[in-house]
Amino acid sequence: MEHTDMPAATPVRTLVADAALARHVARVQFTRYATKGAGAWIVALAVLEALAGLTLRGGWVFLVVAAFTAALLLLGYRRLLRCTLDELAPGTELRAAVEPEGLRIELGGNRTVRTYRSVRRVEVRGDVVFLQWRSTGRWGAIPAALVPEPDLSLLRTRVTAAADPVRPGR
Repeated sequence: MEHTDMPAATPVRTLVADAALARHVARVQFTRYATKGAGAWIVALAVLEALAGLTLRGGWVFLVVAAFTAALLLLGYRRLLRCTLDELAPGTELRAAVEPEGLRIELGGNRTVRTYRSVRRVEVRGDVVFLQWRSTGRWGAIPAALVPEPDLSLLRTRVTAAADPVRPGR
């Protein structure tokens, strides 16, 4: 009998996308963007501009800038929604598994295996799992139903272990 130190893969989780799922994932992604980092600063700036426009005499310039900022945020959301609807088109079969070599993600006919080393961080917001890619710093999102507990714990453990490998001779 052959012995292997490689842990087995978790079961393949399957989900069929519908329009409601794509809209929900896009909404959660946008909310995350608007409440963290640069997005939060943009939203705060728009609110401050609107308040200044409403309270200052001749503050119409602030109101125009606030409206412009809000329009840019809305356009960003619409673009995100369009991309998410393309990726999670109704009827698309989604699959994921935490495998020994990486996280396998299948969207329709597209299959990719993301090594644990390529993932910088894993975050969960409600029922969406966010993965930050080490190479670009960008975030990807998948429905949490594809990576439920204990798969999520295993994913986090493997990402952490890959980020800080123990070097031989230490």
